Amino acid sequence: MIFSEIKIQENVDELCSEYRRLDEHLKHPKQKLPMSFESYTYKANGQEKIMISKYFRNIGALEKLESLINHLDTFFIAVEYFQNNINVERKDGNQLEKSFKDQLFLKIAADSIRSSFDIYAKFVSWFYDLSNKKSVGFNYEKFIKKLEKHSPTLKKHLNNLYLSEDYKTVNDFRNADKHIGFDRFELDIIRSSKKFKISTKRIPKLDKDRIEHCLLSLLNSLKEVIKLTIDEFSKYELGYNSKTDFEVRVGEDGLLRA
Repeated sequence: MIFSEIKIQENVDELCSEYRRLDEHLKHPKQKLPMSFESYTYKANGQEKIMISKYFRNIGALEKLESLINHLDTFFIAVEYFQNNINVERKDGNQLEKSFKDQLFLKIAADSIRSSFDIYAKFVSWFYDLSNKKSVGFNYEKFIKKLEKHSPTLKKHLNNLYLSEDYKTVNDFRNADKHIGFDRFELDIIRSSKKFKISTKRIPKLDKDRIEHCLLSLLNSLKEVIKLTIDEFSKYELGYNSKTDFEVRVGEDGLLRA
């Protein structure tokens, strides 16, 4: 598949449908506050209690999923450029070369899809209440490895994605853009008491077709993993039960008390 074949609205609708599926399963905590408190309320020993931390943690997870979907807008802007629906021109001076604009929008697409995986990691971490949920990114040690006790199926799928050539290609492309610069080289100096060594490695030139293929593959992988994730989340009634969850009592006056 290539950029010109992508149907943007269908992709957005697919992602929004998955959001609504999870929102429905969690009883709409974000949209129907405070009425949705009722789904998280139960009676025990004659007292009315609300699963308050789970309620707001679910809101946090839904917020991250919505943020991920919105963040992909920049990816689809890049797709629109390659579909000739968007152009960038200077008002004065020489016009930008097509090769420059192509590279610019490939960078935009790569940054959007790669950072979307970081937002995805936060989405999952909020649901499972991982200790680093506010700062976690999409990596093995601090995110994927931690999912073993929560969902071995999801952990295995994410690890395969993380090790895939498509992910590595896009990640290397993004890192080269942000930290090194294209058509440049990396320099390393190694020194010991007996000798020293200087080595250089030139950053590969941009392969537009290869990057395009990998970007679209990762978009499909992201959609697939979101669906799998929500399948896994749906196994828990009203969300994951964390060891750190706490409840509040509803007093006779209607006020919440610890």
